[in-house]
Amino acid sequence: MFGAVLIGGSLAGCAPRAKPEAIQAEAASASLALVGAELEYVFESGRRYRARYADQTVHFELLEPVVPNPPSHTLRYRAKTIREGVYLVAWEGFDYQPVFVIDLVERKVHTRAVREEGDVLFMTATVVSLSYPKREP
Repeated sequence: MFGAVLIGGSLAGCAPRAKPEAIQAEAASASLALVGAELEYVFESGRRYRARYADQTVHFELLEPVVPNPPSHTLRYRAKTIREGVYLVAWEGFDYQPVFVIDLVERKVHTRAVREEGDVLFMTATVVSLSYPKREP
C-alpha cells in the first residue's frame, strides 16, 4: 500500500524537512537563473510581449497590438531552473498572479494567470526573439 500517515503533525514516510539554511541558499540563488535574458513572445491571440530579466526584477511591455499607452510594468520575480534551458517563473505584485514555464529549448512560454473574476487561464506563446547570456559551467 502506498501512502503517508500523519503522526504528531508530520507525515510519516515522507522525506525529512529541508534545513532552513538550505532553503535560504536555494532562495538566494533562485532569481539568478534568467538574469540578462530578454525575450519576445507571441500568443495565438496575436498579443506580443517583451520581457527583460534583471537581478530581481522583470520589465515587460505589450508590443502588439499597438495601443495608446501600452501596458508596461517592472515587477519582482522568482525563478527556478527546472533543467537546462527550462525555468519556472512567478511574477510578484501583479494582479493576474502569472506563473510561467519558460522553455528556451523549445522556444515556448507556458503561462498560467488568474483573471479578476477568478477565472484561471492557461496559454502558450512562441518565443520569437531571444537574447540570453551564456553562463560559465
